[in-house]
Amino acid sequence: MASKRWADFISLYGSLLVVIIITAFFCLFARRFACWDNIQNIMVQTAIIGLTSLGLVTVMMAGEIDLSMGGTIGFTGALLAGLVMQQGYSLFSALGVCILVGLAFGFVSGWLVARYGLSSFLVSVSIMFIAMGLERAYTHGLTVWIRKRPDVLFLAQGKIAGLPVLMIILLAAVVIYWLWQTQFNSGIYIRAIGENIDAAREAGIRVVFLKTVAFMIAGGFFGFSGALNAIRTSGNVLYSGQHVWIPVLGACFFGATMFTRGKPNILGAVVGSFFFTIILNGLTLTHVAFYMVPIVQGLILIGAVGVTAMRRKEIEQVKF
Repeated sequence: MASKRWADFISLYGSLLVVIIITAFFCLFARRFACWDNIQNIMVQTAIIGLTSLGLVTVMMAGEIDLSMGGTIGFTGALLAGLVMQQGYSLFSALGVCILVGLAFGFVSGWLVARYGLSSFLVSVSIMFIAMGLERAYTHGLTVWIRKRPDVLFLAQGKIAGLPVLMIILLAAVVIYWLWQTQFNSGIYIRAIGENIDAAREAGIRVVFLKTVAFMIAGGFFGFSGALNAIRTSGNVLYSGQHVWIPVLGACFFGATMFTRGKPNILGAVVGSFFFTIILNGLTLTHVAFYMVPIVQGLILIGAVGVTAMRRKEIEQVKF
């Protein structure tokens, strides 16, 4: 009985234990890792991955996948930089445009997948390439820097009550998202669609509409993240969204190994976002060669997932 309880505990929280162990290791052996300035740096870096993960995990809950963030983040980042620096838009107007662009991409993806049954993998990859092309056309391949706009850079550099503004935005988004997912029918129904779409249809749930909504929510998060990423880096470098693509995927799939049995979940996605940022930050501080960073990330991810999967008889998968 005790061994079964231990196995259940490892199945649910083994990945979280790996995160704690890795963090403790860097606290002991990486110089300045645990200092407050570096912790704030980790928060700022995690905020972009975390916000993007909230979008992706929504689509995963609906039983689909959305890889368009690699292009959407880059394009909306370029839009933000161009609108505020070249066209004089206010910060909130530029953010609104970026979110609307993300919503539009999400609507196209969701409608094609939900209404016509196209593969979400292929559709979202196509949208990613389209967005990358639009980014290149908009910037002509040049970097657009954000300078002399303290009202804009405050989002990346400012602090409120000692916490970076970007981290406060992420925490607020997580709370709002959790309330929507648990207290509103649309959030509950989206998860029901992902778990059993036929039963959802029989129950009268509007599958096409809600799947489209899931993709639009993801697109909105992608657009918002792209804008904030440009602010964080003080500008937009061509195809900057590609640097976020892999960590976000890793965070969401890694997060599905904790707290629930193989199901995408918001808390797991947020912890996974911190996990990937902590690894990158810790390895950098320990002066590990740059080419070793993705290797170590991959090995740790495989190990963490393997620990939680050893005792499972079933592993649920996202179907796309």
